[in-house]
Amino acid sequence: NCLVYVDGIVEGGLSDMTEFETQGIEVGPGRHTITWTYTFNPVPLPGFPSIPGDRIGAVFIDDVYLRPIDAIPMTPSPTVSIVSTVSPSSSPTPSPALTTVAPTSIPPGAIYYGGFEKGTFPDGYGEWGTAGDASWELTTERAASGVYSIRSPDLGLDNITPFTSNVTFFTNPAWNDGTVVYSVLSGVAMPYDDLILYVDGVIRDNLSNMVEFETKQIQVGPGAHQIVWSYRFNPIKLAVMPPLPNSHIGAAFIDDVYFLPAGFTSAPSTGPPASLPVPGTAAPTIVVRPPTAPPTDQSPISVSPTPPLAPTTIAPTSTPPEALYYDGFERGTFPSDIEWSVAGDGLWELSSERATSGVFSIKSPMLIDADDTPTKNANVTLSTNPTWGDGTLYYSVLAGVNMPFDDLLLYVDGELRAELSGMTEFQVEKIELGPGRHTITWSYKSNPNQLDNFPPLPSGRIGSAFIDDVYFVPGGAPGLPAVPTGSPIASIGSTTTSPSVVAANTPSPNVASVDEFFDGFETGDLTALDWSLSGEQKWMVDETKPFEGIFSAHIRTDDISTPDGFAQLDLGVDLATAAFVQFYFYAPVSMPFESFNLQVDG
Repeated sequence: NCLVYVDGIVEGGLSDMTEFETQGIEVGPGRHTITWTYTFNPVPLPGFPSIPGDRIGAVFIDDVYLRPIDAIPMTPSPTVSIVSTVSPSSSPTPSPALTTVAPTSIPPGAIYYGGFEKGTFPDGYGEWGTAGDASWELTTERAASGVYSIRSPDLGLDNITPFTSNVTFFTNPAWNDGTVVYSVLSGVAMPYDDLILYVDGVIRDNLSNMVEFETKQIQVGPGAHQIVWSYRFNPIKLAVMPPLPNSHIGAAFIDDVYFLPAGFTSAPSTGPPASLPVPGTAAPTIVVRPPTAPPTDQSPISVSPTPPLAPTTIAPTSTPPEALYYDGFERGTFPSDIEWSVAGDGLWELSSERATSGVFSIKSPMLIDADDTPTKNANVTLSTNPTWGDGTLYYSVLAGVNMPFDDLLLYVDGELRAELSGMTEFQVEKIELGPGRHTITWSYKSNPNQLDNFPPLPSGRIGSAFIDDVYFVPGGAPGLPAVPTGSPIASIGSTTTSPSVVAANTPSPNVASVDEFFDGFETGDLTALDWSLSGEQKWMVDETKPFEGIFSAHIRTDDISTPDGFAQLDLGVDLATAAFVQFYFYAPVSMPFESFNLQVDG
C-alpha cells in the first residue's frame, strides 16, 4: 500500500489506481513535510493469493506543485483534507473535502485520529488492515461518537464453525513514544466468542462482557507498532452452543482511535492502560480467555521491604547466583512471610503435593467441582522491595487449569500481563521489572464465565495452580547469559536447583571444558555433542531456519505421524562446576495444537 503523511500524520491511503490521478492536500501556513510511504506486504501475510493480471505493483508520482488558496477560507482543524479528481488538470485548485459525515472532534494534542467518519473503511485507511476468516466492516449500528464505527464480522450463530477475524492498526514508524487511545464495545462472552488485544504479537488484554463503549489506552514506545484486535467465534470449538443470554450482543465495535505523544493526556479511561510489556517479556503460550478486572479484593499489602536473602529452606534447594531474593517456600512458613499476602474467597496455601524443587510449593484453593459451579477468586501477591533497581523476577508455575472451569491470571501493578492454563508440568516464566516497588498478583478464578452448568470435566485435569522458586535477579547481574535482541534464549537448571542454574554433578573422567562445549550444527548432523533421540526420531539438521551459519536442528508438526506423538531431543551434559547452558530457539507453536517443552533431568 501507499500512505500519505503530512507532518507525521496519516492523511490517507492511495491504492487500486490504473492511471494517474490528481490529488490535493490542503495545508496551513508555515513549513510542512509531505511523505509518501510505500509498504510491501503490510498485513503481513505468510503467503499471497494469486496476483491479478492487471496489477502494476508500483507507485508513481509526478507534477508536484503548490497553489495558494485565496478564495477558500482555511479550516482551523489540525487535520488536512485529501481530495481527488479523476483526471489531471492543468491548474487544479482542490476544494476542501469533507472527511466526516458526523459531528466528531479531534482530541487535543492528538497527531492521529480515526473516527471512521469518512464512511469508506477499509478503503482510504491505509494504516488499517483486516484479515482472517472474515473481515471487519464499517457499521452504523453503534458508535462512540459520530455515525460510524467498525465491527467484527457476523456469520450467524446457525453456523458454529470456529473462525478468527483480525483488524490491525499500524502506527507511524516516525512517531515517538506515546499513547494509543481507543473506544471499544466488546459485546462478546465465552464460550460463544471473545476479543483479544495484541501489541506487536504480545497479548495485552482480553475484552468482553461490555454493554457500552469503554475507553482504553495502550502505552507504546517510539517506532512502528502493530495493534491487533482479534475476534474469535467459538474459540473452544464446542460442538453445541449453550443457550444465548438475552443480553449477548455477539459483536465487537471499535471507534475513535487516536495517538497522543508523550506529555499529553487523554480523558480518563474506563479500564487500566494496556501497557507494552518490558522488552524480553514473552507472550504466554496459553489459551486466552475473557478478561476480569485486576484484583480489587486484596487485603492491605505491607510496604515493608522484602527481607534480605537468608537461608529459607528445609529441603535441598539452592539459591540462584546473583539473586537478591529467593523463596522456594521450603521454610514452611507461607503465608506468614511479610512480602506475601493472600486474599479472596479462598486462600492459597503451602503444599507438598507438587514442587519444581525441594518439597514445598504454594497451591490455589479448591473452589470448584463438577457439581458446584460458583464464580470465586483467590489471589496471592508478592510485594517487591522498594529499594530494588530494575531486574527480572523469575517464577515456576504449573497452571493445571482449563476454561471454562477455571483460569489463572497474572497482574503486575494491577495490569493484566499473562493468562496461564492448560499446563501439565512446571514452566519457568519471567517478568521484567523497573526500579522500585511492584506488586505481582496471581489470581485464580473458578467459573470465570458464570456458567450455570459445566461440560464434563476432562480426564487428567489437575484443577489447581502451583507456584514455586520465585526469585529476583538485578539487571546487568554478572555471570547471567545475555539476551540478544530478537533472539529468545533459555537458561536451564537441574530439578533440585533454581530454574536458571545447572547443578554441578560428579564429573566423569571425560568432562568437557566450557570452551569445548558448543554445537552450531555446522557439521550437518547431531555428532558434535552428546545428542540422542527418543519418541519419533524426526529431529533433523538442515538449512530450514538457522539462527546463524548454515544449519540448525528442527522438528515440525507435520513430521509427527500420530495425534499424540512426540519427538524428543536429549543433550547429555557433564560438568565439573556449575555453568549456564545457553541456546537460541524459535518455537512458533501454540496450544492446543502442539507444545514445546524443556526438561532438565526429567
